[in-house]
Amino acid sequence: MEFVKDFGAIKKTETESANDRKREYLKDNYLPGEVKADAYRQFASDKKTELMDALSDEDEGTVAYVLMDMESTDKKADQQKILMDSKLSGAGKLTTYNELLASDSEKELIQKLSGEKDDAVMNFLSKWNKASDAYDKAAAIKNSKLTDEGKKAAYLSKYSSEKEEEFIKNAGTKAVDALIELRLAENAQGDKKKAQYAAILDSGLNENQQIQLFMIKFGGDGEREKINAVRETGLSFTDYLNFKYYLSNVKKDDNMTKKEKVEEKIMSFGLNAEQSNALWAMAGYTGQLMSGALSLAAPKLTEPELKVKKLDVLPLAAP
Repeated sequence: MEFVKDFGAIKKTETESANDRKREYLKDNYLPGEVKADAYRQFASDKKTELMDALSDEDEGTVAYVLMDMESTDKKADQQKILMDSKLSGAGKLTTYNELLASDSEKELIQKLSGEKDDAVMNFLSKWNKASDAYDKAAAIKNSKLTDEGKKAAYLSKYSSEKEEEFIKNAGTKAVDALIELRLAENAQGDKKKAQYAAILDSGLNENQQIQLFMIKFGGDGEREKINAVRETGLSFTDYLNFKYYLSNVKKDDNMTKKEKVEEKIMSFGLNAEQSNALWAMAGYTGQLMSGALSLAAPKLTEPELKVKKLDVLPLAAP
């Protein structure tokens, strides 16, 4: 047979090994799949031949071609692209990736995602490995076709921290979505703080869960005590966060000091004395802004008002 003669005559040169030349010969010449696979087995590594056996449900010629093509480059990104663009099934791609390209942490994640669809796992890994920054990595999880449980496993695998694990344990799959949105908000154009606070308020979490999420990202010494002091007056965490946003932006000008502006803002809300004084203390000022006798005894802010999404139009952040 002419092929056997030609293939057997391939030798190394000064610039190419015999195996490299054989690989290119098999790739460049049309041969039946089983012939190509058998020829490749003659010089493939033990790991590759074991992988070919594991992929017995795939077309053997396709398997051989993909493995040879992947050997043509040392770059993982290029190898992954070759694999993703191949005609192997989702299961075949995932098995090949797991055996040849996956890091130890990726292998652990693939094991945790064993209940997910193979194509969904491969697409996620492909997007994750292409991600160049925290925003793209968070987006890779959000936009993946993994189930909620899969996204949870992926998030914890990539961003695992004790506080976040505890938060997810308490709040469930909604917590993962909220954490992802908060990470995406870090890359928002313009006012990042506003985007981050809005992500918390628009998370769909209950108030206690929102507070827990806020504390993970922004909580410092005494922050929980300040939140509790404001909420004990009947104001909500939404009120607290909106006023905190206001405080981060207010500045003195030629006509008023920052303290005077804060006082004017609080008085404009029409709150009772206890609530006004709580916001005054939250702003870091001592003494009472209002006495009980001066209380306006304003009705509590209504729930629909507190659910408006944009911070700058919520009651306590109104311009």
